Amino acid sequence: MQQLATVFPTFPRCGRCYQEVLANPMHYDGQSWYHSACWEEGLRALYAAQARANEYARRFGFATLSSPEDACP
Repeated sequence: MQQLATVFPTFPRCGRCYQEVLANPMHYDGQSWYHSACWEEGLRALYAAQARANEYARRFGFATLSSPEDACP
């Protein structure tokens, strides 16, 4: 007997809000699906966190990052 999940596949869930991603626009980063609004909100939060980190780094004399991609290995 076939598995029910193969007959009725589930819709991907957003990696940020965990709701089903049913319609366009959506974004896939290679591992997870995101609603475009969730993706953009996450990017804004990432850039804001980087700006705060750079401000603290400058304040205490450490090196700063120029972009979030610099932090990724």
